Amino acid sequence: MARQLDRDRSGDEPRPQRPRRSGVQRAVLATGSVVTVMCLLAAGAFFGVHRKLDLIPRLQGDISLDEALDTEPRNYLLVGSDSRMGIDTDADGADVFVGDGASPDTSGQRADMMMVIRVDPNGERLDILSLPRDLWVPISGTDGSQRLNTAYSGGPQQLVDTIRDDFGIEIHHYVEIDFVGFKGIVDAVDGVPVWFDTPMRDPNSGLDVPVAGCVTLDGFQALAFARARALEYQGEDGLWRTDPTGDLGRMSRQQVFMRSVADKAAEDFSLTDLRSLNRMADLAIDYLTLDPDLEVTKAVNVARQFATFEGESIVFHSLPVEGYTTSGGAAVLRLDEVAAQPVLNVFRAVPVTDLPVSAVSVAVHNGTGTPGQAGDLAAEFTEVGFEVLATGDAGETLEVTTVRHGSNAEVPALLVARHLSGGARVEFDPTLDPSAVVVVTGDDLGSVLAEPLSDDHPSIVRTSPGPAPADATDGDAPSTTTTTIVGRTPGEPPEGVVCA
Repeated sequence: MARQLDRDRSGDEPRPQRPRRSGVQRAVLATGSVVTVMCLLAAGAFFGVHRKLDLIPRLQGDISLDEALDTEPRNYLLVGSDSRMGIDTDADGADVFVGDGASPDTSGQRADMMMVIRVDPNGERLDILSLPRDLWVPISGTDGSQRLNTAYSGGPQQLVDTIRDDFGIEIHHYVEIDFVGFKGIVDAVDGVPVWFDTPMRDPNSGLDVPVAGCVTLDGFQALAFARARALEYQGEDGLWRTDPTGDLGRMSRQQVFMRSVADKAAEDFSLTDLRSLNRMADLAIDYLTLDPDLEVTKAVNVARQFATFEGESIVFHSLPVEGYTTSGGAAVLRLDEVAAQPVLNVFRAVPVTDLPVSAVSVAVHNGTGTPGQAGDLAAEFTEVGFEVLATGDAGETLEVTTVRHGSNAEVPALLVARHLSGGARVEFDPTLDPSAVVVVTGDDLGSVLAEPLSDDHPSIVRTSPGPAPADATDGDAPSTTTTTIVGRTPGEPPEGVVCA
């Protein structure tokens, strides 16, 4: 069924049956991203396939991207487009993509996947940031805010500008793959094995995994899995339950899919299969679109470095968000600005702990009983640039000044502690809102410093960190409204079981 949706741009006769998946084919799927292009580029350096890769379509018109030296890190914006162009509306299963009676020419174009991949030629890992398409942000070039996906509908330049303006992330290159392209690449490597700990389905995307175990997803099912945002899974009692996490859940499943294939690619990666390399080059020409400045020769050395990366060398990041209803009644996601800064810093080439004081809000509680102490300390915090939300009595007496924080606010809490001349104890408090930071004064209280102490100053005492934001792997909604990675994922194989 799924293979009937393949588009034929060349008019050639059908190709012979494909050989079994090789290591380089697995690597092409390793992240479903820029690594796809890079592996092809590395192969081209050896076999001359780069001449064919020069035929990969480029964005039409000018696009303004950031510049970086060849030795500096680069951010690649990967967009998975749900463009229906090239889909045969008469083929079995086409209604899942275009809807009954819809035309691929008129069904619209949105982004089912938006990721920023950071490649450091001097590093030993890839950092990948998933961007929720339902995130409510100011859209560059307009006077208002909309879902991030709206920026993509305005074209690549508007999406690049919106990400750059809203998140402070430079974008050096742009890569796009469409619906049919994603499916075609998966089919070209004879499917991707994924372990499912329970049956799963999504009537909207077409996902249908009726039996638990190791399942090799063909192109149709891999695409359905990557697009699933109305996922249903079977509980131990045999009843079907719905994953309530929507777009966030879809992102977590995309990351699981990418990591599992990356692990496979590391097992037997090879650059010796010329036939496979040429096939991959053909697919790249058919299904990828690159920015005009993404040159084959300049990416070869980086490709060689990252081609054999294992899954643990690929680090996924998700933005902390919370549910939000707009004035127009739309249910969207809103960024937790403070908690997001350490994540965004990874892609800004600045230390993760760098955070402007103006981005941190704090409450100050009097923990010594000294009259007016909370108010006086609050005034000092305000003078330095912090936002003070409230002051009051702690209802307890402390010897050591303590900075307590919610599940997403450890970095802001550490910054607050570093601005106290006498230092502080920093601890996680599960009763606080995820982004909350509360200072409780102690007998050792000093003054508020204009310049912070060093990260490793001995007066900063960190207790065991709080738990990572909830991962609803059991299908339940997360325990807080702010989270990073959520959603029901396929689970992990039992010990001793290899899914390949």
